[in-house]
Amino acid sequence: MLWYKAWLETRSRFLIALIGITVICSYIVFHGDRNTSSYTMINWYYGVLNNANTILVLTWLLAVALLAMGGSCGRSLREPQRSLSRCRWEERGS
Repeated sequence: MLWYKAWLETRSRFLIALIGITVICSYIVFHGDRNTSSYTMINWYYGVLNNANTILVLTWLLAVALLAMGGSCGRSLREPQRSLSRCRWEERGS
């Protein structure tokens, strides 16, 4: 149940990160030959793929860090305040 709840909280951020990574890397790969001529060596294309791989790794790390910040962690920090105020309210009433 906890895994399902965590998935419900993070699925939109996960899908946005996945789409963003796919768009950025696809753009780099498909538009990497913009400044080349017809006799470009194969090493240029290896360099384009290497740059796309580097961008993929960096955006993946950024996405993991941003996904780890949200969801249950942010909510659990506010929970003790609510329960504490609820306890104080119950003490006043009795």
